[in-house]
Amino acid sequence: MNSIEVLLFGGIRAQMRRESLTHEVEDSLSCAALLDQLAAEHPVIHRYRAALRVAVNGEYVQGHDLVRPGDEVALIPPVAGG
Repeated sequence: MNSIEVLLFGGIRAQMRRESLTHEVEDSLSCAALLDQLAAEHPVIHRYRAALRVAVNGEYVQGHDLVRPGDEVALIPPVAGG
């Protein structure tokens, strides 16, 4: 098994009380498939799923883009402020 480092931000970080998690994968997968897996394992991520922005290795990606073992994925929920 290989792993992907998932960085957590905003409400996800606050509610999960952690800055990151490691997700085990067998091979490359789409960003959408990764989010589906993470949402199934973590109810907090599931709640934010529809509004998340995702960056892989510092670049924003779309659902069809691939995530590979060793990549760093950032989950960025919407933020409010003023």
